[in-house]
Amino acid sequence: MNTIINVPSKSISNLLCCAFEGGVGYWCQLTRYTLDDDGVLDYDALADTSQSLEWVVVDLHSNREVHTVTPKKLQHGLSVMAEKYPRHLGNLVEGTYDSITGDVFLQCALFGETVYG
Repeated sequence: MNTIINVPSKSISNLLCCAFEGGVGYWCQLTRYTLDDDGVLDYDALADTSQSLEWVVVDLHSNREVHTVTPKKLQHGLSVMAEKYPRHLGNLVEGTYDSITGDVFLQCALFGETVYG
């Protein structure tokens, strides 16, 4: 049985902030991104599925392999997280997420599983 959960883009934006500002620095570095009008990382734009943005991270552990982060990959990451890491998805839905949840989410979006941590 499949269950559909609507996750607001603002929740995804907040989760990306948790990931990039506290959860993923031990394994990746953000090298290409979008800034908002105030010069701050524009997580809202990346979380907006109507956008065709592409951020780039460099994997610090695998010969500096480059990975792209797109709204479509983020959607896929939610599905992976629901299937393989439901506790973390529950944290997102309940609003009790943190940098660990953000880290798991980004790894699910890029690798389809947690590779680091």
